[in-house]
Amino acid sequence: MNELFRTDIMEQAVAAKTTRISISKALREQELRAKFKRVIFSGSGDSYFAGYSLQHAAREYQAREVYTLLSNEAAHYWRFEEHDLVIPISVSGESEKTIQIVRKAQKAAATVLPITGNAESRLAQLADRVLLIPYKSVSRRTPHSTDYMTTLVAISSIIEAISEIPLPFLDEVSELIEPILDGLEGFQDEFSAVEEMQGVNIIGGGPNFGTAQYGAAKFWEAGGSKASAYDVEEVGHGPYMTFRPDELVVLIMPDSNSYPKAKAVLNGIETLGFKTLIITNSDERFPAQNVIRLPKIDELWSPLITCIPLQFLCYTYANYWDIDVSNSNRFDPDKYQAAFSYFRGADYEKLYK
Repeated sequence: MNELFRTDIMEQAVAAKTTRISISKALREQELRAKFKRVIFSGSGDSYFAGYSLQHAAREYQAREVYTLLSNEAAHYWRFEEHDLVIPISVSGESEKTIQIVRKAQKAAATVLPITGNAESRLAQLADRVLLIPYKSVSRRTPHSTDYMTTLVAISSIIEAISEIPLPFLDEVSELIEPILDGLEGFQDEFSAVEEMQGVNIIGGGPNFGTAQYGAAKFWEAGGSKASAYDVEEVGHGPYMTFRPDELVVLIMPDSNSYPKAKAVLNGIETLGFKTLIITNSDERFPAQNVIRLPKIDELWSPLITCIPLQFLCYTYANYWDIDVSNSNRFDPDKYQAAFSYFRGADYEKLYK
């Protein structure tokens, strides 16, 4: 099953290209030219992390109010308005709260444009217009990689369509991703930092706080491995006190607005003597550190690539500790699987078999 996880990671360049072509065509047909006052992304888990990661780009390019809401918040505690563009996100299309969001937004006469990967889902059938992700992941039982990447590409394409500002790099997104995937095998020294590590703390700022949350979720999905995500500014307000010597600290620090603070946090982590892994596109040297260098890209769009090393880190960690990533929890899989239907809903059972 772990090799399915690796296959899913390595297929992201193809998945991104396929999705970009299909979603761009669909958006041209949608003709989203209305002057929306607010754009609202909503979802749970990876769907929320993807919207959160790219909301900063949406604000910059669309020059309007942009929000990313957890699905429970949107379904029960948010007031939709007629001039909203509501973008519920659910790859399965069967998330009960996401379906409630659609109905609630429709009652408010808002424009609803769900993103899903399941044309037969209740979500797809409920909405008048849908953006369908065409690429199917090799497995929904491993930590999700292509599903997350295709969601990021779909959201980026929506931002382009609404802002009417061409984003040519999206047409070449697979060329951006391919060298990173090809280089992962060459990063074995850096990924050896997972050896003997009993947990992972992932730190990012701005768009990449969303990436950090996504990365931590991959470890949770990999047999219930211990991982936490922190904002680069907030980590000094208490979380660092919980770090342990047998845990790896990962800093996502593209050369951008959050970079100076990330360097300060790195100095603090070094003072504590913890092992670190740095993910950056800066040319700065980091003596005695494990460093993965990524291509230059605007920070606003960096979540499209900063997520990839975290996926491979999770894969490497699972293999080192002989963890079957398809198990919801390696300590008591049957009990945790039994609880799954309560946490996620019975409809999810058939989707993860």
